[in-house]
Amino acid sequence: MMPTKSVSTVSLRRAQARRISQLAFLGQITTRAGVRLPGDIDYSGTSFADIGEGWSGSLQVPVAGALQILAFVGALELGVMKDVTGENEFVGDFRNGALTSAGTPLMKRPSSPSVPLN
Repeated sequence: MMPTKSVSTVSLRRAQARRISQLAFLGQITTRAGVRLPGDIDYSGTSFADIGEGWSGSLQVPVAGALQILAFVGALELGVMKDVTGENEFVGDFRNGALTSAGTPLMKRPSSPSVPLN
């Protein structure tokens, strides 16, 4: 039997997956190009440049640093990245007017989609 999700919902989820993949790819390219944060990742003197690339690099991050990353992502998921106004078109759509600068939204909804999401 065919799934009951609409084609537009599936298309939007695929678009989100593509965006995440693109960010992951750019993160790999940036790291492999040698671009690293300055300074140390912990108080014992481990610098960001000492951390490797890819999955092996993620395992080299100190436990306290990994827990801080996990806590930060959790705080974003629970406190920031949510539908505040009920206007979201899809899960992950944060153009909801919650982020403003002097009353001006930082992210505006386009008047019409200029690029189709397929």
